[in-house]
Amino acid sequence: VLVEAMRAGPSTGMPTKPEQADLEHVLYTSQGDSNRVVFAPGNVAECYDQAREAFRVAYEYQIPAVIVIDQKLSGEMTNVPEAHFDREPNPDLGSTLTEEEIAEAPHHASGKFNRFQHDPENGVSPRSIPGQEGGRYLASGNEHTPQGHISEDPDNRVAQTDRRLRKLDAIRDDLDSTDLDRQTAYGPDDAEYGILVWGSQQPTVEEAVDRLNEDGHSVKALGVSDLMPYPEQDVTDFLESVKECLVVEMNASAQFRGLTQKELGRFGEKLTSLLKYNGNPFEPGEIVEGFDVQVNGGSEPPTAQIRLEPAAGD
Repeated sequence: VLVEAMRAGPSTGMPTKPEQADLEHVLYTSQGDSNRVVFAPGNVAECYDQAREAFRVAYEYQIPAVIVIDQKLSGEMTNVPEAHFDREPNPDLGSTLTEEEIAEAPHHASGKFNRFQHDPENGVSPRSIPGQEGGRYLASGNEHTPQGHISEDPDNRVAQTDRRLRKLDAIRDDLDSTDLDRQTAYGPDDAEYGILVWGSQQPTVEEAVDRLNEDGHSVKALGVSDLMPYPEQDVTDFLESVKECLVVEMNASAQFRGLTQKELGRFGEKLTSLLKYNGNPFEPGEIVEGFDVQVNGGSEPPTAQIRLEPAAGD
């Protein structure tokens, strides 16, 4: 489990200023088709909830889990009820085997345990714990056989890659079945327009939604925390229910909107970006004015440091 606390870059950049420009780095940086789970909590309470969830998923599915926050969220002071943290620890180590189960599990003729089996339905091949009798295997950074031996065999390569990819589908099904709702809906269900946000700007967007509805608009928001695997159904339901959607994020390249269009390309014409990357977080009034410009044809935003990026095809 890793925590990536973003700040304005590149290089040293502005080390005391927030930004949300590391998203693509966190999602894709690796050699080859490696997988990871990425959570982006929207407030301090969600940081605790999703950190617990990150450890559970990392252990159960034998996969890196990354929690993405930024300087705003990591540096602000917020009151959270003490009762929020009053929960039992979860010591579960995930898909492990007892020595009795290892004895019955598949082994190579050499006696090595088949640690990386090709065919588990959810992609997770149960592991032994160091020191267990019969649980010996090789751990290599190279592509490997079920016993862990280095292999460049094409059939083995496809089988191992497909096995690892199956983890993401299984994790998505798992996350959808839990009681913890990591996508945060805000505003009237039947609102005409939507605002999509991720990470620390979620509370600011919620205040902007309140202001817009008080002014007579019909607006709701969805804060998305599951960035990989992407919550396709939750976001689909939200986008299908609105005429247009403003995507709010603190970077210059609309990275979250790009992720959403990659996963849900058919909604590209509905998505307009409101971007800020001057080192300061959004203020609710800036989101209100950005919404006014996009939806109601209002005057330009008061500062050139906030940018509207039109929908695909516009």
